[in-house]
Amino acid sequence: MTNDKSILRYVIFIVLGMVLGNTLISQSQLTYRFDIQKNSGCSQEIERFKTQHHILVAYNPQLSHKVSHSRRIESHTLDSLFYKLCAVFQLEFTRGSEENSFLVRSQPKNIEYPEFIIQHIRLKDMTDGSPISDAIVYDQSKKYYGFTDQSGDCFIKMPKNQSVTSLHTHALGHQDVEILLNDDMFNEVALAYDPVMASAVTIENLKKSLVLAGKDGHVDIESKAMIQLGGASVFHRDVMRLLQLLPGVSAINDMSSGLRIRGSNEEVTLMVLDEMPIYRADHFYGIFSAINGQYVRKMELYKNNIPVTYGGRTSGLLKMSSDSKNDSLNLNVDIQLLQSGLNANIPLGKFQSIGLAARKSYSQLTKSNYFNLANNDNSVFTDLLLTEGSTATSSPKFDFYDYNAKYQFRKNGHEFSVNAYKSDDDLTNQYNSSFTSNRGDVIKNIFDQKRRWQNDAQSIRYEHQGQSAQITSVVYRSRFNYVSNTDGSSQRKIENMESLDSLNVSSQNYIEDIGVKGSVQFEKWSKLLLGAEAIWHDNALNVTNDNNNSILKTEQKGSEISAFTRATITHKFLGQFDPALRLTYVPYLNKLIGLPQLQWKKYIGNNTMFKGTVGRQLQVVRSIEHESVLGTTQSYFTMSNGNMIPVGIGTNAMIGTWNAIGNFSFDVEAYYRWLDGAILHASQRPELRKPGKPLPKEQFSIYQGDAKTIGVDITASYENKHLFSLMSYTLSKSDNRFEKLFNNQYFPTSEDTRHQFKWVNTISLHTIDFSLTYIAASGRHFLDFADFKLPKDRTAINPNDYLNQLPSYQRLDVSLFKTFNFRSASAKLGVSIFNLTNRINVKYKQFVHELNVPNMPNAVAIFGNDVAQLSRTWNVSLLMQFNRQSKKIQQ
Repeated sequence: MTNDKSILRYVIFIVLGMVLGNTLISQSQLTYRFDIQKNSGCSQEIERFKTQHHILVAYNPQLSHKVSHSRRIESHTLDSLFYKLCAVFQLEFTRGSEENSFLVRSQPKNIEYPEFIIQHIRLKDMTDGSPISDAIVYDQSKKYYGFTDQSGDCFIKMPKNQSVTSLHTHALGHQDVEILLNDDMFNEVALAYDPVMASAVTIENLKKSLVLAGKDGHVDIESKAMIQLGGASVFHRDVMRLLQLLPGVSAINDMSSGLRIRGSNEEVTLMVLDEMPIYRADHFYGIFSAINGQYVRKMELYKNNIPVTYGGRTSGLLKMSSDSKNDSLNLNVDIQLLQSGLNANIPLGKFQSIGLAARKSYSQLTKSNYFNLANNDNSVFTDLLLTEGSTATSSPKFDFYDYNAKYQFRKNGHEFSVNAYKSDDDLTNQYNSSFTSNRGDVIKNIFDQKRRWQNDAQSIRYEHQGQSAQITSVVYRSRFNYVSNTDGSSQRKIENMESLDSLNVSSQNYIEDIGVKGSVQFEKWSKLLLGAEAIWHDNALNVTNDNNNSILKTEQKGSEISAFTRATITHKFLGQFDPALRLTYVPYLNKLIGLPQLQWKKYIGNNTMFKGTVGRQLQVVRSIEHESVLGTTQSYFTMSNGNMIPVGIGTNAMIGTWNAIGNFSFDVEAYYRWLDGAILHASQRPELRKPGKPLPKEQFSIYQGDAKTIGVDITASYENKHLFSLMSYTLSKSDNRFEKLFNNQYFPTSEDTRHQFKWVNTISLHTIDFSLTYIAASGRHFLDFADFKLPKDRTAINPNDYLNQLPSYQRLDVSLFKTFNFRSASAKLGVSIFNLTNRINVKYKQFVHELNVPNMPNAVAIFGNDVAQLSRTWNVSLLMQFNRQSKKIQQ
C-alpha cells in the first residue's frame, strides 16, 4: 500500500508540474479597425472606409440603406475587415485584380428583396467586456452556424424565408444562452463566466465530440464519439460498453454492462434516461446493456460529485438524452447476428416530433456459432486430490426486448416531452458439471435456473428558457422487478458409496419510485438555482435457501424529500466557485441530512483549466451484496431501515487539470471516495454445503462497515478528421472493512483493480472505418476458499493470509466497417471481433465441493471451476438509415 501511495503522489506531482509549466500564448493584437456610425448610409460608410484605409472600392452609389446600431469592427487583415463591413450592410463583394481593391456586387434591389440575410452576433465577457473568441453560434437544426473571431464577431448567412427565430451560443468557460433574433440583424450579447455550463455542442467534423472537461467536471459524449468509441466493439454502439472505455470506469467484466466507477459497485451510480431513473439496465447475463444506443443522442458521465439537482446515489451519474428533432424524418434499421433494432424520428409539423425505438434478441442466441456459450470447458482446481476428468456445460435459452417512446414539443423557448421506456429479459439455463478424482470419486451436478427481470419507466418534463430565468419541472415513475429460481441436484459416488441430494434457491426483488422535481435558475443573482424533489419508494426483497427457508427478507415503503440550491461566485483571478447544498429529509427514519458541495474551476485562456470538487451524497435505496456458500455474490436492492441496513453517505473529492494543444487533449484527475455504510450479507463461517444439510438462516449476517478508494486517472486524446485516439491509465486502490469481520481490518473490495490501461483508436478514410481497442488490467483480489480449513469463523482471522489474485485481464478488439451512401439513405456494413487473441480471462473462481482426503483425516480437498469470460466472439452488423432531407445521414 505504501508503494502504491508513493507512485500515486509521484504521478500527480509530475503531471501537475508539466501542466503548470506550459507557456501561455497571449492573443495577437488586432491591427485594423473601423467605426460604423449609426444611421449613416451604406455609400457614406464605404467612402469613409476607403479614405481611412486607402483602398479602392467599386460599388453602386445608390446603396443608401442604413444600420440602426453603431459599432466598431476589428480584424487582423484588411480583407477580413472589409468583409465585416459588407456583412453588416448585407453586401456581397469580390476582390479586385489589384491589391487592396474590391468590387461590391450587390445592387439596391438585392437589399430590398434579399434572398439571404446575414446575422451579426458579437459575444463579450459579462465581467470585463472582453471579446469571447472561438465560440460557436448555431441554430436549433445546426444547419446554420459560425465561430466568433478574436474580436468576438460571428456572421451567419441564412435564407431569408428560413424560419430561424433564435440562435444558441456555446463558449468554453461561459454560459450557454439562446439569442432571440431581431430585425436589425445585430445582437451584442454578454456571457457570464460559467465553466459549470460549458457543455459540448457537436457539429460534424467541426467540434470535438468527446469533451473530457465538461460542466460540473463531467465527460460529454456526443453521437459521433459514440461511434468512435464503440467502433471495435462486438456490441456496436452499446451505451454502457462505450462508457466502460473511458478512464475511471471498469471494463474487465465481459459478463456485465454495468457502470463501476472508480472502485464502486454499479448500483451506486444513478442512470437517468430522459429524466427517467433506471435501476438496472442489462440484457443477456449482463453482456448487453438494455439502453438502445441508436436512440440515445447524447450522454453526460459524472464521475465525481453528482449535480445538486440529482440525488439518491453516492458514486456517479449517467445522464442520457434522446433529443428528438423536428426538422427531418429519420429511420434507422440495425441488423446484427445477436439482435435487431429499429429507431425512428417522425416530425409532426414545425414544432412537434415523435421518437420510437425497439430491439429484439434472436431465438437460441447462445447456439450461434458466432456466440457460443453453450459448451464452455473450464479448468478444475484442487490442492490435495488430482482430477482425471471434468466438464462444465451450459445450455441457456434467452429472450429479451426493449423499447423507447418520446413525444416532444418545442416552441419559443418552451419544451414539453413525454417519455416511456421498458425492457424485459427471460432466461432459462441448465448448467451441468462433473468432477472425477484419481481414486474414482464422481460428482455430477445439474442446475436448472430460471430468471426474469424487467424495467418500466415513464416521465413528463417541461422546461422554459426565458430571458431572466430557466424553469424546469419533471414527474417520473421507475420500476424494477427481478425473480430467480434455481433447482439443483447432486449425484455423488464417494469411495463406492452413492448419494443423491437436491436443493432449491430462489429470490424476488422489487423496487418502485415515483418522483416529482422542479427548479428555477435565475440568469442574474449569481445564477442562483432553487429547487425541490420528492420521491416515494416501495421495496421488497426475499432470498430463500433450501426448503423455502428465508435467509434475507425485507419489505419497506418510505419517502425522501429534498430541497436544493446552488450559486455561482466568480473571481477574475481565482476562477469560479459553485457552492451548493442539498437538504434531504427521510420521514420514515426521521432523519434530516445536509449534503454540501463545492466545485471550483480556473481557466487560463481557452486551453488550460484547473478543477476541483468535494461533496457529500446520500443513498436511501441500497444495494446489498449476498455472498453464497460458493463464494459468489449477487446484488439486490433494499431500502435503509436505520438499523441493520444504514443510510449510505458518500464523500467524493477530486483535484485535476485539463489542457488542449491543437488536436491533443490531456486530462488528469486525482480522486478520493469514501462510503460510510457499506453492507455485506454473508455467512460468518464460510463453508461448502454438505449433502442434505443446508446452511441455516442463523449462519448468515448483515455486516456494516465503510469503503474507500484513492486513485488517479490520466488521459490523452487526439482527434482530427481521419483519426480518433484515446489513451488512459488508472492507478487506484479500493478497500473496505466491516466491524465484525477480519478484526475490522481493511481488505480489497471485489472491484479492486490496481492498474487499468485502455487504448481506443478509430481511423476513418472516406467510407472505410477501422477500429482497434486494447484493454489491460491487473487481476482482482478474492478470498481463496482453497486455503481455508472449512468451516472457519472469519471474525478474527487476518484476510491477508487468505487473499489471492486472479490473472491479469487483457483484451484486443478490432472492427472494419464500410459505409454506402445513396440519394436519401445510407448503409453501414461491418464485422467486429471481440477478444481477437482468444485470451482466457477469468471472471471468478467458483468453489463447489469439498472432499475428505484419504490418509489425511483433517484435510479437505476443494473442487471447483475457473469461470471464464468471453472467448473470441464475432459479430456482423448492418445499419441502414433513411432520411428525407439529407443525402448522408449521421451514423
